[in-house]
Amino acid sequence: MTDLNHLSDLSDDDLLRAAIRYEHEHFPDTADFTLGQMYSATVQGDPASERVWSEETAPEQVELDLHLEGAGVRGHATRADKLASFVAGVNDATKAIVRDRLHLSALNRNLLVHGLSPGSVRVVLRADTPLDNDAKHVPLSGTSQFASSPDSEALRTIARLFTNSSSSVPAVDSDVRDLPVKARRGLLRSTSAMKAAGWDIAGQIRQQGLGSTEVTFTQAGVALLASELKNYDYDTESAWAIGTIDGFRRSLGSLYFTPAGTKAPLAVNVSDPDTLAAATRLAADEAAVVRVLIETIRALSGQESTRVTTSRSLLRIERAAESLPYPQ
Repeated sequence: MTDLNHLSDLSDDDLLRAAIRYEHEHFPDTADFTLGQMYSATVQGDPASERVWSEETAPEQVELDLHLEGAGVRGHATRADKLASFVAGVNDATKAIVRDRLHLSALNRNLLVHGLSPGSVRVVLRADTPLDNDAKHVPLSGTSQFASSPDSEALRTIARLFTNSSSSVPAVDSDVRDLPVKARRGLLRSTSAMKAAGWDIAGQIRQQGLGSTEVTFTQAGVALLASELKNYDYDTESAWAIGTIDGFRRSLGSLYFTPAGTKAPLAVNVSDPDTLAAATRLAADEAAVVRVLIETIRALSGQESTRVTTSRSLLRIERAAESLPYPQ
């Protein structure tokens, strides 16, 4: 913890971080009240302060805050059976991803439902905390602010699938390809419930140290993702490139990379927690030139589609030893 008696060398952002952490560490019982006053007085309306605030006050593990809208929501209410099926599908998919990544035959853990509230109909799902004394649950390398559990990484993958499938340029293959069969089944259950209910979803994904990012899942995204989840035929290619980071939606795990000599950034998924940590550090330096290893995945065909779709996954990222070979 920063010594609050020696603040003269801190930037405004670091000073705000220190104040938030000091309140949480020393006055946990009254921190929410004090920080609420601080937010209203000094943070609200300032973009830089809002970003720091979002990073420091988000939950330790991934929280997915979903607002259900559309034809299936009437009078701030929706069908309980469809909502239960949607949430159960996301929960089953999350557990299947964790079991697959940790090579477990069973997993007695589930997502936590943090809250249900009216309005557009809002459901908040939160990943469970890391297991105590479990070597498989380790902090992201290079960070000290949070330890991201495999449950968080799995829920981040699902949020990215929702959002990327609903993008104007969909790119879901890299995440779909790596899903175990039971995760595919869970997400197909969720997409089926959402299609039947007629929802569109808007919300946010949040995590301490990574801030918040918008999440969307539209009916068009439902149709695309349901089709891609039945696809098992892929072509892959890996290649190194040098360029710059053009944007980074950290809590969602989406990096925008502009190769040297081009102007159009590429959307690249970041699934590995160590790679996410490395990208976070490099993205903080706006002038950084980076060297990346990108895997390009093309879905060649599926049960319901013959079109070719493409997405990219970040395998490695490091600071480039040389400057850009030519101006962009």
